[in-house]
Amino acid sequence: MPTGPRPTSSPASPTGRRTERVDVRARRPFFADDHQAYRDLVRTFIERHVEPFVETWEEDRLVPREPWLEAGRQGFLGLSVPEEYGGAGVRDYRFQCAMTEEFARIGAMSVLNGFARAYRDTRVTTIYAGTTEIMKLIIGREIVGRPLVVGAVGVPT
Repeated sequence: MPTGPRPTSSPASPTGRRTERVDVRARRPFFADDHQAYRDLVRTFIERHVEPFVETWEEDRLVPREPWLEAGRQGFLGLSVPEEYGGAGVRDYRFQCAMTEEFARIGAMSVLNGFARAYRDTRVTTIYAGTTEIMKLIIGREIVGRPLVVGAVGVPT
């Protein structure tokens, strides 16, 4: 396996972010009109609440709470959560793909990683292993941008 930095097609800033914009809006046959409309919403959110601040956040290694709260208000954190727990119940992964591409467009993958970890590490485990009361408590807070717990996984001995 090769070692060292991976080759890139564009120069990067000292923080590793891309310095040139990438157009990810090209129509692809697997995206329908509703995916494009969602992408437009995500793009507007990113332009207002992420892009102006991402360099500072990466330098500080900290994303403040406000973008999480705004993402929750706009429904970006609860799209795939079942409706009985306060989410939209959407099971179409193409919406997550559209969001990922929009964060990649500005090189804000560290911020996207936080959004993805909230889903992957806490929500999935809670949905599949938690009681109804725990799911409502944890997921209900998480999808509005106010996580209650940090997930941990243990192995039975």
